[in-house]
Amino acid sequence: MRDDLNKLESLNLNMSAEIEFLRDQNLQILLRTNVQMWTIVIRDLREQVAREEQRQAGSPSQPAKPSR
Repeated sequence: MRDDLNKLESLNLNMSAEIEFLRDQNLQILLRTNVQMWTIVIRDLREQVAREEQRQAGSPSQPAKPSR
């Protein structure tokens, strides 16, 4: 899961860097909105993964679920 989040974050940063090269201002606005949305989604998923890891570390009797 962390690898997937890292890839998503990398793609998001690439998209963000390319926005300024677009001439269509409406497309720039749309892509900036998408970058903001993905930033929030990635942040929330990272927090969810961290909470799940803490929960699993707190209860050693429960087997850990494999992540991607």
